[in-house]
Amino acid sequence: MPYLSTNARSKARLLTLLCLSWLWGCQQDATPPGLVLTPLKVVLEEVAVGTQRSSEVRLCARGDARQGVTVSAVELRCRCGKEFDLGLGRKLPATLAPGQCLTANVSFKPREHDPGYIRDDLLITSDTTPTLLVVPVMASTLPQAR
Repeated sequence: MPYLSTNARSKARLLTLLCLSWLWGCQQDATPPGLVLTPLKVVLEEVAVGTQRSSEVRLCARGDARQGVTVSAVELRCRCGKEFDLGLGRKLPATLAPGQCLTANVSFKPREHDPGYIRDDLLITSDTTPTLLVVPVMASTLPQAR
């Protein structure tokens, strides 16, 4: 291990702390105030042609949301070949009181094998900042048995 002078060690520690604080700040900004989104991405892997696989995305108002949170839209960006589908548990717009959740069910039903991942985005519009949340949705298919 090379020898570092006291000054170089101090600079290295400072740089490490700056990087960690930047990463911490990025994590804190991932979910806007008043909302908790789980999961932050949806991955549906190795779905056989003709079958369907689903995953839930929950959007919940945090306990410290004073007025509640109004969710005005939840939609898929491109509906890539209509192989992705979206189901919601309630009508929109919906105002979520602290502790209440909205569940979106994202499903994938491939009609044919497509190598690699098919990608879409779940777009959630609300009255918080930022007003638009994007949840990446990815899926892959299995080749059809012959």
